[in-house]
Amino acid sequence: KFGKPVKLEESPAKAVARILNDLEESGEEERRRAVADLSAKCVDPTFALQFFAKRGLNVLTSLVSADKFPESPELVKILKSIVDLMEQELISMDELIDDTQFIGRISRYINSGDTQPAVMVQSLE
Repeated sequence: KFGKPVKLEESPAKAVARILNDLEESGEEERRRAVADLSAKCVDPTFALQFFAKRGLNVLTSLVSADKFPESPELVKILKSIVDLMEQELISMDELIDDTQFIGRISRYINSGDTQPAVMVQSLE
């Protein structure tokens, strides 16, 4: 009768700030939620622009390089999010390739005999 209600969402800028803060400075449960939020929002070009502007890719690669997500589900989501963000071609792939620690960690996942299959698939993408 009165139309459809509008659902207000968090702005991309606020979502990026919250996710990055939770990834860097929060406890285990907040990190899991941040990874899930990142995974859901990373395909949005507006979110991706804000994420790159806040140096979010550097945060993700340094977290992976430091092995901050040893649990497979979160690591898989982070690697998938990096792929989704890079596929939008908003920044050069050279920025990712220049991070030698990140590339080293990915190569260890690929060359390790005990890497879980889901991590292996995302590492090879």
